Amino acid sequence: TIALAVVVLVLIAVVVGLARQAVYQIGDLHADVAQFLSRQSGLHIEFDAIAGSWKGLAPRFQIEQLRVSQSDQHEAAIVARQVDLEVLLLQSALQRQPRLRLNVAGLDLTLSKRNGRMEIDGLTLAPSAESSHFRLNDFADMVSRQPRLSVTDSQLQLKGLYAQDVTLSVQQLQIESGKVRRYASGRVTLRGPSNLSFDLKAQVRGSLLQQGSISGDVYLDAGFADWLPWIPAEQRKFRNVTLDSMQGGNESWLKFRNGKLVDAASRFSNHDFNLTSNSEVQPPRVKSLAGVARWQTDVHGNWNLGVENLRMVTPSFVWQPKDLQVSSVLQD
Repeated sequence: TIALAVVVLVLIAVVVGLARQAVYQIGDLHADVAQFLSRQSGLHIEFDAIAGSWKGLAPRFQIEQLRVSQSDQHEAAIVARQVDLEVLLLQSALQRQPRLRLNVAGLDLTLSKRNGRMEIDGLTLAPSAESSHFRLNDFADMVSRQPRLSVTDSQLQLKGLYAQDVTLSVQQLQIESGKVRRYASGRVTLRGPSNLSFDLKAQVRGSLLQQGSISGDVYLDAGFADWLPWIPAEQRKFRNVTLDSMQGGNESWLKFRNGKLVDAASRFSNHDFNLTSNSEVQPPRVKSLAGVARWQTDVHGNWNLGVENLRMVTPSFVWQPKDLQVSSVLQD
């Protein structure tokens, strides 16, 4: 028995040694690795260089200038300046699925909303590929569920989520996944009608690409910005007045259930919040508006908005109501 154990240990040591040597030499197999990945995915994958190393019992691969396209006749749909991939062998073996630490820098791609899902522009799997073991959206979900995913200095073009195309600039975003929930933190900027920058933290569950799937809590700390261009023109108009300007910053705590916002609290501070009227008497110019608001809705679509610690400063007076409540109830 002891002799058998010694033989097994020796065989394991030999296999690990060979694997380590193969990982270190993977740069010499650059073209073969690209062809293998292309065959497995049904896509065209290429990169300028790949290097391998070991970190403990985890092989690590660094890929430079990754490009993914539908075929060698198409332009790249996914571009990444650098991909750092660490394969957690022990966790992968225990959970019987790939477990990775993935760091991506300089990612550039376009996501479009189609049929309730976000899909990557330029990548359309053929029916034969869709029915095979590789599915692009499933693969993207699998990547987002890894123990750690880090994205830096990246640009994502977003289509179909807003009236105009929006660019999501990711300065830094890290996602860590547990058995059920995913935890995210980072700093991002939305570039569209105006620039909105956020520090964010979140704990959510569900698919990041499937509409109506996400549930959980999100915290956003937004710096000073011009918010008015993001509000559709029809939603700026009320019975007698129209929202004319809205600039400021806020902290927001959001709760989602099955992809829908059900609870939102915000500590806001606006330095330019003005309304205009078609009548001769105009609303007072608001120099600053600050307070804490909470909006909640129920399964029937009824909602309630409460505002506390409101302070509105105009050139002629200061208004500080103790509490404001607005409710909406749908009639049968």
